[in-house]
Amino acid sequence: MAVPGPTCLPYLSCLLAVRLGADRQEGLALSLRAVGGDPLALHALQAGEVDFAAAGLPSAAVRRAKGKPLQALAPLTQVPAYTLVVQAGLKGRVEKVRDLAGRVIGVEGRTVDGRATSHLLADFLLQQAGVEPRRVRFMAVSENYANQRAMLASGTVQALMTVEPFAGRLVREGWGFVLQDFHDPASTRAALGGLFTNAVLLTRDEVVAEHPDWCDRLVKTLRRTLAWQVRRPPQEVVQALGLADARERDNLLEALKQRRTVFPADVRFSSTQLAATETLLQAVEPATRRGGLGMGGLVNERWAGRMP
Repeated sequence: MAVPGPTCLPYLSCLLAVRLGADRQEGLALSLRAVGGDPLALHALQAGEVDFAAAGLPSAAVRRAKGKPLQALAPLTQVPAYTLVVQAGLKGRVEKVRDLAGRVIGVEGRTVDGRATSHLLADFLLQQAGVEPRRVRFMAVSENYANQRAMLASGTVQALMTVEPFAGRLVREGWGFVLQDFHDPASTRAALGGLFTNAVLLTRDEVVAEHPDWCDRLVKTLRRTLAWQVRRPPQEVVQALGLADARERDNLLEALKQRRTVFPADVRFSSTQLAATETLLQAVEPATRRGGLGMGGLVNERWAGRMP
């Protein structure tokens, strides 16, 4: 399985599943490949280098709309789980999204098949603020703290659409400040008009056809992992991950304390959130306007199920 991070908060359940042995309890032996963002995870999946991937549903939808044989099996998050962080030196000059016009925003990058979910969300926010995306320059950053700090500190980018634990650490260490945050359900609904589905487990059409038992076991692995994860204190979750770096442990612990709303107790897809995902996509990505997510064959609820 290709996983961004893999200690990025939206995808943390994948690493935790392996460390807890939840995969082996369901008859799987998952091997994780850490990659620098969801475009790279999806590229590895499309190329047949891995059987599964964790990535953003919006990014996957763009590729499905272009004919890539991808299917989403279950959600990993119940909120978008992104934070828009701005370079500390711009405090007072950048107070709203529209103030980012003419500046450089760091996003997860792209491949020839399409943009990252962070890029799509940034485009959506700019549109809402009345800023044409062409008035902003986007630059690829990796899903690791050292790269993001260097890009922000040097002024190579003036803002980042990033995830925890990187966002909180950048702010705590004085490199940036939060312009907008998408972890709290109520404020995110107000800002975006809904909670779109972000991180999901994905595979290819051929895996679903040839190995449906793998898909079934993977979703059961996620369900088992989340049942453990959402009922445990952050300290116990971090301990279970067995991270060697003390600073990485401390920053992840802080993120888990602050961001308890990220992880779903229920792995079913939400019809309401899928509708919000379509709204976002149809605003910023022409390739997805020809049909809905479900009609396009992307969301496969056979194993995870569906709720309102």
